[in-house]
Parts: sequence; C-alpha cells; structure tokens
Amino acid sequence: MKKGTVPRRFSHLLASILSVVVLIAPADAAETTGGIHGIVVDPEGTELAGAQLELSSEVLIGGVHRRQAGADGTFGFRSLPPGEYLVRAELEGYVPVETATTVRLNRRTDLRIEMPAAAFEGEITVEVPAEPVQMDLTRVHVGETFDREFLDVASIGMDGRSVVGIIGKEAGVQGGARPRIMGSTYSENVFLVDGLNTTDPLLGTISLEINFDALQEIEVYTGSFEAEYGQALGGVINAVTKSGGNRVSGTVDLRYRDENLAESGDYFDPDRDPTSSVVGSATIGGPVVKDRLWFFASLLGSERQLTRFLSLLTEKRTLVDALGKLTWQAAPNHRLTGKVVYSSAETDNLGAVQYIAEDAGERLEERVSFVQANLNSVLSDSLLLDVQLGATSSRFDMGPVHGDNDIEQVYNWTTGIVSGSSGIVAREVVESLQLRSSLTGLVDGASGNHEIKGGVEFREMRGESVWYRTGFGLLGAYVYDPTGVRPGYGHYDEDGDGLTDTLALVQSPEASKPVEATGTSWSFFLQDDWRPTPRLTVKPGLRYDGVTYQNKEQKLDIATLGAFQPRLGVAWDLTGKGRHVLRANVGRYMHPAALSVGLIASGRRAGDGEYYGYELWCSAGLCDHDYLESLFGPPIVRIDPEGDEHIYYLDDVFWYEPFQSIESLGVGSLDTPRADQFMVGTEHRLWESGTLELIYLRKKTGGLIEDTCNVNSWMWGDGDPPLIDDPSTHNDVRDCQGYVLANAPDLERDYKAVMVKLESRGRRLQLFANYTWSVSEGSTEATADWAFSTFEYDLFPRDFLNIYGYLSDDQRHRVKIYGYVLLPWNFNLSFDARWASGIALDRTIDCGRILGAHHRDLEELGVTREYWYDVCAGANTGEVLFEPRGSRRGEETYQLDLQLAKGFGIGRAQAQVILTVTNVFSSEQPAAYEEGELEVLPWGTPLAYQQPRRWEVGLRLEF
Repeated sequence: MKKGTVPRRFSHLLASILSVVVLIAPADAAETTGGIHGIVVDPEGTELAGAQLELSSEVLIGGVHRRQAGADGTFGFRSLPPGEYLVRAELEGYVPVETATTVRLNRRTDLRIEMPAAAFEGEITVEVPAEPVQMDLTRVHVGETFDREFLDVASIGMDGRSVVGIIGKEAGVQGGARPRIMGSTYSENVFLVDGLNTTDPLLGTISLEINFDALQEIEVYTGSFEAEYGQALGGVINAVTKSGGNRVSGTVDLRYRDENLAESGDYFDPDRDPTSSVVGSATIGGPVVKDRLWFFASLLGSERQLTRFLSLLTEKRTLVDALGKLTWQAAPNHRLTGKVVYSSAETDNLGAVQYIAEDAGERLEERVSFVQANLNSVLSDSLLLDVQLGATSSRFDMGPVHGDNDIEQVYNWTTGIVSGSSGIVAREVVESLQLRSSLTGLVDGASGNHEIKGGVEFREMRGESVWYRTGFGLLGAYVYDPTGVRPGYGHYDEDGDGLTDTLALVQSPEASKPVEATGTSWSFFLQDDWRPTPRLTVKPGLRYDGVTYQNKEQKLDIATLGAFQPRLGVAWDLTGKGRHVLRANVGRYMHPAALSVGLIASGRRAGDGEYYGYELWCSAGLCDHDYLESLFGPPIVRIDPEGDEHIYYLDDVFWYEPFQSIESLGVGSLDTPRADQFMVGTEHRLWESGTLELIYLRKKTGGLIEDTCNVNSWMWGDGDPPLIDDPSTHNDVRDCQGYVLANAPDLERDYKAVMVKLESRGRRLQLFANYTWSVSEGSTEATADWAFSTFEYDLFPRDFLNIYGYLSDDQRHRVKIYGYVLLPWNFNLSFDARWASGIALDRTIDCGRILGAHHRDLEELGVTREYWYDVCAGANTGEVLFEPRGSRRGEETYQLDLQLAKGFGIGRAQAQVILTVTNVFSSEQPAAYEEGELEVLPWGTPLAYQQPRRWEVGLRLEF
C-alpha cells in the first residue's frame, strides 16, 4: 500500500457510504448540536395545546423552523447548532411571546413560555428575555461547555487560544499542552472534531489543532459521560467548527511578542535566549445560496524563533493551517456537512543549543490532513439518523537540515560538541478511516418520556515507523593532545585530523527498514434518556469497545482488547423549579491502548554495535592491527569529508532484544485497560445568573499494560513470583533476553476528588471559579507514546521497589478563577488566575551512581553498596525508587494572566486593540526538580522555573 493513501479494501466501503449519503442527505451529528425543550402555559400554569412555535437564529440554516405544541403544551427542537436563538409562540386568543435563549453543545435547554390572554384587538408581542443561566436538568456528566463569546473574549494570549489551553481551565484537569484529566495520563483522552474521533491512534494525544477562530464551541467532559462516548479513561473533548451563515462575516486576528516584551527575572534573561512569536489568522463565512448552502473557510499562519544561549543556530518553527467547510440543507429535515482540514508545520534546528555545530541542525516536518462528512436526517418528529465518515492522515519526518542522511554524526567528548549531522532520521506515517452511525428514537408512554439512542462505530488504523542514525553510526572522538595533559584518551592521532577516534556506535542497515502495524476498532452503544417524571431523568447505557493490533512483519496479533461498559446516571430536579439538581453516575470505561504497541512489539532485534577506535587502542599500547583483528575481528573503516580514514574494532554489542507481547508469544491474552468510576454531585442556582456545583468523584483504574524482561514469566502466570527478601529469586540483567508487554498484578491507579464550581454568567461579568481537592495514587504512568514500555517493571526487584505511591499529577489543592468583564467605552478585561499546591516528587537513585559512589555518601543515605548491587542486578543503568513513589513535594505555584481589549466601530465591523500580560506578578516558582540522589546537583534542586512577566500585543477585526 502506498504511503498516505486510504487502504484499498475501504474503497468499496467508501463508495457504499457515499451512495447512502446521496440517498439520505442528513446533517450534523448529535455530538455537534444541542436542543430546546419547552412548555407553553397561561399565567395560571395551564398547558396551552396547539400553540405555534417559530425558531430562528443566525446559526440555523434552512430558515425559520416551526413546531406545534402538543396536547400537554410541550414542544421540542432537535439537532440545533450551538448559538443564540429566538423562540416565538403564537396562539389565537393570546398575546404572541418572543423569548431569547441559548443553545449549548450537547445540552438541553428547558423553556417555560407564559402567554397572557389578549385583551383587545391588534397584535402586541411580549418580549421575554431568557434567564442568563439555563441549568441542564438532564445532565449526568462532569464537565463544561465554552461558547463562542467565551472563546472570543476570555481566551488570553496566543498560548490560550487553543483547544488544550481551554481544557486546562476545567476542574480536575492538571497540566498544559498534555492535559491529565481526573487521574488519567495525557494519552488517555479522546479528541473529537465535529463529533468525530481525531485522536492520534499512535500516541493517544491530540493530532489536530483547529484554527481557534474557526471554532464555534468546545465541550470538555471530564468524567461520568454517557455510553455514547468511549475509548477514554480521562476526558472527552469535542470541538465544533463554525458553519457560516446567511450573511458574509469573518475575522482577522494578529498576535505578536518578542524578547523586548519579556521582563528579566532571577532565573531568566530575555536577551540571553531571544524569542519571537507571531500568529495571524483569518476566517470568512457566508451563503452560497441563502438558507440552503453555506460556506466557511479559515487560514492560520504562525512563526516562532528561538536562539538559545550561545547557540550558533536559531530554532525556527512555521505553521500553516487551513480549513474549508460546506453546509447544505438538502431538504427541510436533511442536511449534509463536509469539511477538509490541512496542517503543515516545519521546524529547523529543532532543540539547537550551544553544543550543536552549524552542520548538525535537525529538521522536523509534520503534515496532517482530515476529511469529514457529517450527516443527519430527521426522519420524523420522533426518529433521528446520524451518519459520520472521516479519514485522517498524518506524517512526520525528522532528519538533518542539510538533507544528507549518509553523513555520520561526530561527538567530540572533549568539548561536548556534535557536528557533521543531526544524528537521527525518523519517519512516522499514521492513517485512519472511520465510520460512525446512530439512530435516536423519542418514545412517550405511561412510563414517561424516553430518548433511546443506539449506534455503531468502526475505525481502521495503520502506522509505519522507522528510526535510525544518520550514516548508521555515531562517531565519538577526543581532541588530540600531544602533551598528554588534557584528561581523557586524546593522546594519539594517527590520521592527523586533530582528533583521537574513540567510540563508534554502529547500526545495521536493517534499522532503516520500516516497522508497520495495523489496528481495527469497533464499538456499539445503547443508551436511554428516560424521564419517568418531569423532575427525574434516568440514563442507563451499555457500551462495548473492541480493538485488535497486529504487527505486519510478524503477522501476529499483539493485543486483542475488549470490554462491556455498563453505565447509569440519574439527575433529579429536587424542587421541580430548576434551581436545585442532584446528580449521580456509576459506570465502567475502557481505553483501547494504542497502535504503538504493534510497532514496538515487532519481534525484531535492533540496537548498536560498540566499536572502539584504533587510535584509542594505540593510546593504550595496542597498535598492532593483526593482534586487534585476532581479538575483535575485522575492523570497520569510515572516510570523513576531508578524505581521512578512521578505523574501529568491535568490542561489544548492545542490542535492544526482541520485543513481544504475551499474545504474540502465545502465552496469554492482555487484559483491557479500564476504569470504574462513581460520581455524585449537586448543582444550585444561587442567583439568576449564578450557579454553584459540588462534585465528588472516585475512579479506580486497572488492567494496565507495561513491558517487562522476559525472565519475569511469573507476571503472566508461569511460575511463582520472586521475593524481595530472597536474593536467590532476583533477576540478573544478563538473563534478560527480550521484553514482553504484559499486565503486572499490581498495575493500577486510584483517584479521588472533591470539586467546587462557581459560575456567574451575567451580562457584564462572566466569572468561572473552581477548586479541586484530589489524591492521585498508583504504580505506573506508562503512556501510549512510549507504547506502555517504560523502564519500570523491567527487572526484579530493582523496578518493583517502592513502585506504588503518589503519581506525578498529584497536587492536593488546585484553584482556578477565570472569565471576563465588559467595561464602559467598549473595553473588556479578561483574567485567568490559578494556584496549586506542590506536585508529588520521586526520590530515585541511578544504579550507575550507586556502584560508583563513595562509601561515605552511601552511609549518609543509610544504604550499603552490596545490597544495592544486588538490587541493581549488577547493571550500570536503570533508576531505583529509593522511597515510595511521590513521597516528596515541590513548591506551590501561582500565576495571574490579564488581557485588556479596546474596541472601535468601523461601519458594520468591529476592531480591537489587545494588550496581554502573562504572569502579572512575575512569579518564578520551580517548574521541575532534580529527583535523583548522588547526582551532580543535590536532590530537590530546581531545574527550571516559571518565565517572568511577558507582554503581547494584538489586533483583531470582526465583520
């Protein structure tokens, strides 16, 4: 199969689906819309049957939607794009009423429309403003929805204008670019765009950052979501894109900052590491045919430059992101939406520091494309059909800036400088094709109202990866020192190039052969939104997810995972007035691991041969080629660009031994990563524009996957487990002949949290505040981007000591306060404040440090070299948890960001001048710490700090 193409066997499936599209022509899926439910009554509360309802909005294609209230006065509008709406009610003998309201993503807006009786002839319309806060009385999940106004005004600076920047505002979320949600890892979330899964199947992270100005709304589910959503142990994030409208509108947005807009601090000098960033974006949308066909397009470009202290090279990253979307109202009840997204990023001199020579710069190129069709059909007033189809392709290539992959990198051990080449060639290609369809039925009966929804999902994935050294080798050398004074072995220079050849790490040409894996996932779900009474909502659901990953080279299944996931949620309107709601939810959630397991468990042996240079041997008195060849075999010869010859003799081979899984070995089946979750909470309307929510959540995660040395066969039931106190049962590193993906008996995570959320959505002030008290404990933090193959659990007992404890996302207290206030004279002020207690830190010791440490240093730590030599299995590498995981704490952190904007009217357009201040208090708390004992720096020494106060300027135009 050619790279970057859709698998051939899907061409027939694609053709069939497109045929269905032509015949059915539906619209946006339920995950991209919301709904309005209401009742029409007279001032005494008597239901008014037969009232005529009209719904209009700038975001609603197809013109005005009409409904008639039922015999009980109720009405409903389904599958509505998020936005502002006007509901008009008319009935003979009553004064027409107009009510403004808001529809939010995947939320139900409840309305009560009171129609006064007409007292005289003539038409008078009563305008009834909707309440600023519409509590969703049927919601059973934990999360937040951020609408377009919030995204426009409250997102601070270019760093805050992203999906991951928004995620970090919600309670229970820790981290920035890689958010950890409710005790999960950063690779256990699901990222949806217009309801379709765009999560990177290889890394388990976000693969597509849509232009922020192209987003209509973002919904963040942090827990207890319904059976409709799956394949996540963390959160589900759904970003809905704009669709255009009946009038032409758009935006232009420019943001800029550089080292002149950054302040110095105790640990940061902007002139030492000059940085500049510029981001520009533009959007436009409008009608092709009014009320029938809309278009929307966006374009984003950015450039970031960074020159690190003393570096000869400047790191430069450029990004271009484009989106095009069409929305077609094919018939009154049928809509089709199609979208194409393309993103391209290039980074030259990636990671360049002072030790990178001018010819050793590294280039990273990334390409992502996404094609999607969303289809929806309102088959009747009680039956909805949703169909989605999407294909994603991503590729990244890494290699030297000069483009010659045959040049080996040279590492000068005397100066620490690398030259010749960037040293690494890497390529990853990931493709996926997916289909999702669901059917929703509305049933009214004696038992109450039911909204029953069932659906199926299918996803095919393919991944290809290759990693090797440029020139298939790394050459190490010392600067030649004829005096013999300089430390090291640089005392002999046979070829006269000024260097003493010391070490060559040489790879087999087989390393350039790609590893390929495929995966197939399938799901079905069934859930009921049951309202036995107007005050009570019950949401039972069942979901099944299954996935298989296969290594193409071995033609073997690496992992076959699957789990049924029952879920039950309840929402109870305590007073029947929509002011106090009690919620509870219990359920199981499954994670499908990642396509990366099929790439790493390839069964292929790879690694480096270790060759010592002839000049090094000669420095040691062995200058006889025949003798060296008798010891080590024939040498390898390298010719440098100057024509000098370099000779190396093989001394040892350090291979990464074959990697398997217990399934590919045929000794068992991998368990499925899963979490059992319980939530209970209440929400209360404190005033007309404010609510307070209290939540308790508990999550227990098991069935996790890790790798281990193949000598630990007891982990998959072969033999008895070893004993910590019996050295005769401990591993010897020399017995480790490969690594195996398995489920250790004690691989688990346990998370609990209490959250308080306050919201005030007034006309002038939008205030959001949340507090989270949480405990995150466990024995592993293995992630999909590492194919669940960390160094933990490799050798016994080295990697099994103190393995359980507080995880790195454990911060006992977190406070977040954010929002905006609209000021007079067209000013607005946005704010984002956060405080967190210290993170959990490990106390570790490197085995190599232990074996080489002075006995007095070991005595101060209360250990003996003999004991730790046995624990380390005689190995010079590997870390030991010296205390239970997370037993130490870092310092608390806090930060306040502000943004002031001033608007100017320019005809129908609105221009804004924007000033952003990041880290107003210029705080510089530690952001990372030394966690190892016996290192160059003492344990707990800060390794990185918050960046002090920075400024950013912007200009925005909306028309």
